[in-house]
Amino acid sequence: GVSHGLSELAPRAADREALISLYDRYGFRTWLRELTGDPGRIPAQDGRFAVSVDADSPAGNPGAAHYETVLDWSVFDEWLGRIEAAPLVALDTETTSLDPMQARLVGISLAVEPGRACYIPLAHRGAGQPVQLPIEQVLQRLRPWLENAAASKLLHNAKYDAHVFLNEGVRLAGIDEDTMLQAYVLESHRRVNLQELAERWLGRIGITYEALCGKGAKQIGFDEVEVEKAAYYASEDADFTLQLHKALRPKLAAEPGLEAIYRLEIRTSAVLTTMERNGVRIDAHALAMQSHEIGRQLLQLEQKAYELAQQPFNLNSPKQLGEILFQYVNLPVVRKTAS
Repeated sequence: GVSHGLSELAPRAADREALISLYDRYGFRTWLRELTGDPGRIPAQDGRFAVSVDADSPAGNPGAAHYETVLDWSVFDEWLGRIEAAPLVALDTETTSLDPMQARLVGISLAVEPGRACYIPLAHRGAGQPVQLPIEQVLQRLRPWLENAAASKLLHNAKYDAHVFLNEGVRLAGIDEDTMLQAYVLESHRRVNLQELAERWLGRIGITYEALCGKGAKQIGFDEVEVEKAAYYASEDADFTLQLHKALRPKLAAEPGLEAIYRLEIRTSAVLTTMERNGVRIDAHALAMQSHEIGRQLLQLEQKAYELAQQPFNLNSPKQLGEILFQYVNLPVVRKTAS
């Protein structure tokens, strides 16, 4: 696919960045032509742009990635039927801000099966943008599915998207899976952003946000990105989320302990969404009493540690703690670090 082609044609990071710059500089059609020798774009005939490129399926077999940009109601209705019939739908939002309380909706992407996704642009602005479906009407027609707890949805960092929909007056329900939490439970010591996970677990290198919007003072908002470019990026995010789910979910299900932790994380995410939305009322007296009790328990644990070590030492000193554990207690040294 695009990511697979980048890896094949440009195995070095610098070369991949050069290819990505073609995308950013000349536009998606020229970039695909440079990369594959094929325009890769089916012209809009019925209110959609359809991009078809070779892609690797999760099973490792070549397939076809088919991404659509939804620009009229007939195409919208086709996708509405697909998501209502699908057992699980990957859902993602594109917005105006990383702050979930301030972010407003720019577009919605959906994926129903690996390699098949769409983007519904709603609030892209600037000269030359195609006419987009009215955001109020789109949300009105999507609301029954979005707020249906029985309609199973998959997201990456669902808490953010839940806030975004609340900003638009929609209470997102049916959040059954979250690939960010799946990755966290499996690899809590590693980064869990979608781009790195796709490269690590799928061998896919996707289009980066910076490739579309730039960096620093010259960075533009996502609502200023050309719809055609934004559509591929957003569809790819939904597609990668679905493919990651298929790679990560079986690993959690195979370990009862991890499965239990993951389900707890899903429930906790929903609780945190409510807390962040409503705020938290603090009982100062109860908090002070709890702090006093925890402090008392910590002092008891410190004394027990000194007794076991048969000497006092600074528990906050990595050097002193290392001497106690690896010289006095003789724990095996697996590897040494700077601290």
